[in-house]
Amino acid sequence: MQIEEKIDINISHDWPLGITEHKNCKELIRQKLFFDREIREKSLGRKPVAELLEKLKPAYWFSENLHCKFPAIAQHGEDGPITKFLALDKCLPGCKFLQIALKYYNAFK
Repeated sequence: MQIEEKIDINISHDWPLGITEHKNCKELIRQKLFFDREIREKSLGRKPVAELLEKLKPAYWFSENLHCKFPAIAQHGEDGPITKFLALDKCLPGCKFLQIALKYYNAFK
């Protein structure tokens, strides 16, 4: 990987493997019963995406693919930065496919 600068936002199709370990998954399992086994077996998500998450440590990470809304906060080490993860649903009526996230930048840094 050749990214040298810190990035604020990452967008991926797949979820990072292990992201479900950062939040209680009862609501997620209620939405998608078949995720229960993958969560218990720690196989939900993709390992290369998890490696990117650990390397990049962006402030925000957005994913889609599994077609359900799922927010989580990934803590990188005890005193490390956090990543606010948000998976969004399909773009269909009644689905939670859009959420606006605002980040304010100091233009004079």
